[in-house]
Amino acid sequence: MPAQYHISGTTASTIAESVERAIDGGRFASDEALPTIRALASALGVSPTTVSAAFALLRRRGRLVGKRRGGSIVVAKVAFESATQAAPAAEPGRNLAVANPDPAFLPPMRTALTAALVERRLYTDIRDSAVLLARAKRAFVADGVPADHLGVASGAMDAIERALVASLSPGDVIILEDPTYPPYVELARVLGLRVVRVPIDERGIVPSGVRDAVRAGAKALIVVPRAQNPTGVSFDAARVRELERALAGAPDLLVIEDDFLSAICGVPLATLVAKRKAWMHVRSFAKILGPDLRVAPFCGDALTVARMQARQRLGCGWVSVMLQDAAAAVLRDPDTTKRLRAATRTYAARRAGFIDALANAGLRASAGASTGSGFTVWVEVRDETAAVSAAQSAGYTIDGGARYRSNAAPGVRITTTTLESRDASTLAAALARAEHRRASAHP
Repeated sequence: MPAQYHISGTTASTIAESVERAIDGGRFASDEALPTIRALASALGVSPTTVSAAFALLRRRGRLVGKRRGGSIVVAKVAFESATQAAPAAEPGRNLAVANPDPAFLPPMRTALTAALVERRLYTDIRDSAVLLARAKRAFVADGVPADHLGVASGAMDAIERALVASLSPGDVIILEDPTYPPYVELARVLGLRVVRVPIDERGIVPSGVRDAVRAGAKALIVVPRAQNPTGVSFDAARVRELERALAGAPDLLVIEDDFLSAICGVPLATLVAKRKAWMHVRSFAKILGPDLRVAPFCGDALTVARMQARQRLGCGWVSVMLQDAAAAVLRDPDTTKRLRAATRTYAARRAGFIDALANAGLRASAGASTGSGFTVWVEVRDETAAVSAAQSAGYTIDGGARYRSNAAPGVRITTTTLESRDASTLAAALARAEHRRASAHP
């Protein structure tokens, strides 16, 4: 067994376990090519079929992805690295890699949690919070989202996973934005789904790319209709009509909308799901009330919601009703309303201030950034590593764009929720210097 492979085993499961240990032990770098199936089979003295089965296991676990031009397999990034784990520590207000809300706008939870405590609730008493569902339904309907069928998940990703598992099978094709939120890609790989990435422009995902993916047999689409992560772009009514036409030939395709910043993004919702046969729309409270409150109301067509709830009952069973009641209590508190309104204004101002600082420094955010919203700005750069390093030297931690994009141009993602004007100017200047050095070195 050649030492450079760091892989052993004689069965599919033992080979897969050996590869995982090698990845987690740092013996393979991110995106380092593994040996080909035939080369590894020869080195291990097993059949190519055995190695192929091992690689299939690893793909289902999200540890390997295929190269675009075929042949070998590429090592995925280590075990579903979260944004929190990926970003090094930094002083408060200077860690701009993690899309954290500003703590000043998070409402206090102690009173609501205490009031929601129930000493004795039995299995026969478990029901989703009627108060929370009623509030969620009013909010959905006010934004033009049909809400006849509702449920509650433990966060947006929980709802999205349940919708995909309930409706798709391994090997099905799912459409994702490019760039997009990395956990969508990781989740698709774990579920054995094939991913087609479609570029976005200043108004969201590009309809022609969606149309091409539909013709290729796509079964689902995940979109963020406003405050898209990482770019901040949002749908408008015209883009929704264009996407409806692009999807017209696939009435059974599942459309999933992740409206994760609904209450504080500051732009109206243009929803794609209102006329769909199969759909799910979810709103998380993680960015609004705090990431530890794992409560996310969702709605969808009758069959999709029924499937999701059946799957939920087989797993976690339900989202804590005490947490649901606590969320409802916090949301109806007048102090929370004031905080959310202030957060909406402040986040918009800080984001716009950073975009202006970029322009003053000779840089530009992604197309549509000035009309978008949300927590993050995508800054186009020639060299992501150089930009991240320049920001770090100036005292700021930002997120390199490689894990967000597939074919999209290089960029970095910067969280602006705590970025005051002086810091915005300093960071923009640091990025500009790195960009100009890169341009001078490679005219």
